[in-house]
Amino acid sequence: MSSGITIGTIRKWRPESLEDAAGTIRIHRDKLTELDDDLDGCKPPSSWQGQAADAARGTHDKIAEAGRDLTAEVAAVRAATIDAADAVTSLRNSLTETEDLARAKGFSVGDDGSITETGEETDMPEAERETLKAELADRVGELERRAKSIDDQLAKVLRDASKDEIDGDGSLANAAQQGAEAGGLSVTKPPEKGDPGANAAWWSSLSSDERQSVLQNHPEWVGNRNGIPATVRDEANRTLLDREEKRLQDIINEQTGRAPSPEVLEAREKLKSIESIRKTLQEGDDKQLLMFDTSAEQAQAAVSDGNVDTADKVAVLTPGMNTTVHDSLAEKDDRMQDLRSDAENASGEKVATVTWIGYDKHPGLLEENSNDLAEQTGDDLRHFYEGINASRVEDPELTALGHSYGAVTTGRALEHEGIGVDNAVLFGSPGPATSDVSNLEVPEDSVYTVKAEQDYVDDAGSMFTSERGGELDGATHLSGEDSEEGAATTGHSDYLTEGNTSQHNISSVVAGEEDEVIHEGDRN
Repeated sequence: MSSGITIGTIRKWRPESLEDAAGTIRIHRDKLTELDDDLDGCKPPSSWQGQAADAARGTHDKIAEAGRDLTAEVAAVRAATIDAADAVTSLRNSLTETEDLARAKGFSVGDDGSITETGEETDMPEAERETLKAELADRVGELERRAKSIDDQLAKVLRDASKDEIDGDGSLANAAQQGAEAGGLSVTKPPEKGDPGANAAWWSSLSSDERQSVLQNHPEWVGNRNGIPATVRDEANRTLLDREEKRLQDIINEQTGRAPSPEVLEAREKLKSIESIRKTLQEGDDKQLLMFDTSAEQAQAAVSDGNVDTADKVAVLTPGMNTTVHDSLAEKDDRMQDLRSDAENASGEKVATVTWIGYDKHPGLLEENSNDLAEQTGDDLRHFYEGINASRVEDPELTALGHSYGAVTTGRALEHEGIGVDNAVLFGSPGPATSDVSNLEVPEDSVYTVKAEQDYVDDAGSMFTSERGGELDGATHLSGEDSEEGAATTGHSDYLTEGNTSQHNISSVVAGEEDEVIHEGDRN
């Protein structure tokens, strides 16, 4: 970096030295604050009058002012040193995590921040290795940016103190408090438009106090930021949910007694979405609100059933056309809750299921901008997948589920290299934006489709060209017919209904129990 601070620099930093310095500075600060009584004791008595008395008072005031300023400066330097020590400790811990990740995958991190292959054998596909290498570079770049911020802030406090630019008022104890507040380091903002890897490195590099400060003062920094742990996103988004509910209600209250304006009508609709989110979150103790956004025409949200941070297996459902938060979230989450239960019973492992409603109002399948929206939203979904993996030390087995128009969006997301998705199931799909599984960055033997009888949307795939065809060459076609494992699936909306063959098949894929799936044409 142009600042001269590199990974090699961070490796040389010793927070213990800062902690020792802070201890020494505290002794000097305490000695200064103990002079309060002495200053008061040598103040000229009020009974003394005349020129000499005035001169003495002037001299005393100057000494007292200098004492207050010096106390404030010493306290500021101590506060900055303590904060810097905590920040450097967290920074070095984050660097160690990045180095461990690199080493485990056959890479090393150089002092100059370069990422090089160690030559060790790994079972990672080449595309995934290249993606991980880029993620490691993002993490390293973020650590260097964070280090520069710590260094710049500490240097500024030291300069201000040396130039007598830190003032104190009142008693020496008050001056010390004022100096401590002036010297505290601010939390480094997250990377602008940061990739999931950079976001993960930023959060990992923050101290516990800094993380708490972000959650209290800037939940918007982390609520929708991919690469941040799910538990953190959940806490932040619940705070934002409360704030947004109040903001929308204030809009409505301000226009009481008048014909509702378009702004009021929109606020009412978004309050319905908030009510739906709250209802969904209340359905279990382990729900997580992983995304919450009302900036678009329609509210967007992602809710998990189960802890995404600790689950062995994670499934993300992108539902179809006409799905909205206020009308559909609770029902989709119920289906995913059933799916989770079945997958956990089948696998004996921890499973988390996510309902992701992350796009604005859907166009019709035949509208001109249908593909454009799928591509744009697919990019958002891709980063959501990447964020799940980036936020964790060990990646879960990640399954992408796409229903109806959501299968088109999912297909767009899966075209990107190294997204870390292990399985994909597309059902009720007019086509995943490609005609061959080789164009999807998922193991070719782990892409599945399900088609129900009398599904008008899946049948509509035949109306499209191969750019978005109904058939997906190379995919494993799973059954939706009546079987020993469940009833037949009919129509477009019942693929995830408990007790259906299609639901059994999808839950088996999520569970990693591919031997239990029923293929198309089989009746078990």
